Amino acid sequence: MTGAVPSSAIGWSTAIIPLMISAQERLASEQVESLFAGRYLRINHDPPPGQRALSEMNVVDASMTHTLLALADGAVAAVVSRDASRLERLLS
Repeated sequence: MTGAVPSSAIGWSTAIIPLMISAQERLASEQVESLFAGRYLRINHDPPPGQRALSEMNVVDASMTHTLLALADGAVAAVVSRDASRLERLLS
C-alpha cells in the first residue's frame, strides 16, 4: 500500500474533508433514527452508471431537472422494492 498515506498537508486536506462530511452525515442519520425510533427511512440513492451525479450539476438547465427527477424516481423505486413493508409501516 505504498502511497496510501498522504505525505503533505494538501494531501491530508483532500482526504480528511470527505471523511468529515461522511462522519457528520452518519451522526445526523443516527440522531434522527434515535429520535424517531423506527419511524425514519433514509433514502440515499447513487445515480446509475451513465447518469450525471449531483456533484456534476452546477448549472441549472432542463437536463438537470430531468436528471433530478430521474434520480428521485430511481430512489423511490429502490426503496419501495427493498423496504416495502417498512415503508408501509411508516406511512400508516
